[in-house]
Amino acid sequence: MMLKIRDLHAGYGYAKVLFGVSIFVGDGEIVTLLGRNGMGKSTTVKTIFGLLPATQGSILFRDNEILGRKPHQIARAGLGLVPEGREVFPLLTVDQNLAAMERQGASGSLIWDRGRVYEFFPQLADRMDLRADHLSGGEQQMLSIGRALVMNPDLLVLDEATEGLAPSIRAEIWVRLAELRDQGQSMLVIDGHVTEVLDLADRASILVKGEITWDGTAAELIADQDTRRMHLGVG
Repeated sequence: MMLKIRDLHAGYGYAKVLFGVSIFVGDGEIVTLLGRNGMGKSTTVKTIFGLLPATQGSILFRDNEILGRKPHQIARAGLGLVPEGREVFPLLTVDQNLAAMERQGASGSLIWDRGRVYEFFPQLADRMDLRADHLSGGEQQMLSIGRALVMNPDLLVLDEATEGLAPSIRAEIWVRLAELRDQGQSMLVIDGHVTEVLDLADRASILVKGEITWDGTAAELIADQDTRRMHLGVG
């Protein structure tokens, strides 16, 4: 397993949010973490990346404990984050946003650079000299994904990467993520569009009030309409 999260507990001050979460992502595997709003999905992501301290548990990445490390150390270990809300550098151009993050991966690989991102997202190539705050929401999301890719991560974590996008742009993002899957990119995906993310993923876990209540293959969850309705509100 590339990522092993075991018995993770975390929260905000006295407010506990996660109660023993365990998630596993293998090499070349796509895992989706599902759940209604407020169930702890983004808290899980923040804890993985050292943005929120855990009170208990373990996070192993390639058999090395990363719990307690600083965010930049976790990124250098080989994890890349596409954060909720995009969080691009608004006053930098598209090219400057990518250049700021471009580097070799933890293993020394340089599969992704700015040129390949521009091939992957041609819209960004047309806007490379434009400031990020002048981009549309969809273009900013493409830039956020591209910025994570030029870090050449072993594991790409996407937190609500299609939230708030127009249907046509959202469909394009799903196509691009499927291309990454076909190229062997490992991913942990958090997204509210259940049908699309299950079509992308190999396995799924459902988070309810800070606890994993269901875990299995994406195909099993697609077939289990009752579980989807009960925990996700979709048929």
